[in-house]
Amino acid sequence: MNVQSLNVTKADALRMLKEYREHRGQYDKMDLEIERICRQISRGKTVISVISAIQQAGLDDHKRPNLAIGRADAQRITCNFQTGKVEFYDGWHQRGKITVPWPGVEMRYKNAEAIVPRIPPQHRPTNSMLQKYWVLWEADWTDVPRDPYLLRRIGKDAWVVVAAWELTDLEVSVLRAHRQTI
Repeated sequence: MNVQSLNVTKADALRMLKEYREHRGQYDKMDLEIERICRQISRGKTVISVISAIQQAGLDDHKRPNLAIGRADAQRITCNFQTGKVEFYDGWHQRGKITVPWPGVEMRYKNAEAIVPRIPPQHRPTNSMLQKYWVLWEADWTDVPRDPYLLRRIGKDAWVVVAAWELTDLEVSVLRAHRQTI
């Protein structure tokens, strides 16, 4: 999966971080968010916009988004299609809902479901922290996805890429075998 990061260099992020810190007395919530983003970029982290990534990835032949997102502690996500927006969430309580504006596109499907990719142990946060993380992947609405990103949200639509990996054939096989119970 190829997702574009926010277009800020490490040097620019360091400069902005210094400038923002000098004016902390006049901060509002957006200034704090900009500082968090600049801090992560200055540390060499990749920060992305999930909304832009999903929109830029476009729709498949069945007019479903090519990318999906779900909480890392979810096993499945539902994608609800409505004219002008797409919503991703876990369960009928709509836990962890992410809304992606999609102006000018009339959706043909009301709902689609996908399995959230399994996070390998070397990338997996502890169970007590898992609900603070998200998984972004190339959506395969009928099979097990293969190439996810583990993300941590640091702003309204600013996400740090914590890890990226590709599921092995073995992992995909196990997920396929268990997908009826997931």
